[in-house]
Amino acid sequence: MYKQNTCNFGTAILLSIILGVGVAILFSQGVLTTIATGLWIAFGIATAVLLIFTILLSILSVNPFICLKKAMRLFGRGVIIGSVGTIVTSLSALTITLSTAATASIILIFLVALFLTFMIVSLIQYLFFLINQDICCN
Repeated sequence: MYKQNTCNFGTAILLSIILGVGVAILFSQGVLTTIATGLWIAFGIATAVLLIFTILLSILSVNPFICLKKAMRLFGRGVIIGSVGTIVTSLSALTITLSTAATASIILIFLVALFLTFMIVSLIQYLFFLINQDICCN
């Protein structure tokens, strides 16, 4: 069974920072030439995840699914923070002209990658928690 620790965001934050720095370095070196497409994809994924979690929250307010409530309490915050952060930073990165020489562009790309990775890792932790729960979900 999946053992839940109290520091469930430590892995997500560490992995997010590492991937964010990596993507920012690749962008500043000019490797990521079609970054606007990636920003639109990140915006779409984050919007879909936020919409799904909003629907789940409205279902949980009516039906008492204990497993879903427990998973939402433990990991929902990370998924929602990651999706809102991805939406805000990707939209702000899409509104400016992205240049590999501009420090603001590199920081925005770092933030988009950071929030997107945080959302994806938190979503994976959420799904692992749901999959590995007992049927009773004590």
